[in-house]
Amino acid sequence: MIDPDEYVIVPALLIGKRDSSVQFEVVVVGFSDNGLGFRSRDTRLGLSSVESLLRQPFECKFNVQNLNTDEIIVRIIRIEACRKDPAYLYFGAADFLKISDLDQLMFQSGIKKYEKKIHPQPMIATPLPPPTKK
Repeated sequence: MIDPDEYVIVPALLIGKRDSSVQFEVVVVGFSDNGLGFRSRDTRLGLSSVESLLRQPFECKFNVQNLNTDEIIVRIIRIEACRKDPAYLYFGAADFLKISDLDQLMFQSGIKKYEKKIHPQPMIATPLPPPTKK
């Protein structure tokens, strides 16, 4: 499983299965055995009524080169304002309705190559002493 302290950012597109005109650009920020978490800046997500999106099936297409997946169907179970990362408007969670075993295995083992680089915060402190020679 992916370490929860590491951030995974995978761009994706959610396309409505009942109405393909309903589409949202998201970034997937976490995977589990039964679903995924996402964040979005897409204002169309806020213009739709939340009730019409919840429990509806969406096809999840990842926008990453050389990442080929079978058809992945998700069901949005939660949408709320994104409080953790101010760069995004919304946070959501979705359950997998349809996913192949091969795709599930790929998420657990191969998705690390798309990790977001985390840079440490600048720190003001006294410099370390030079290394001593033995």
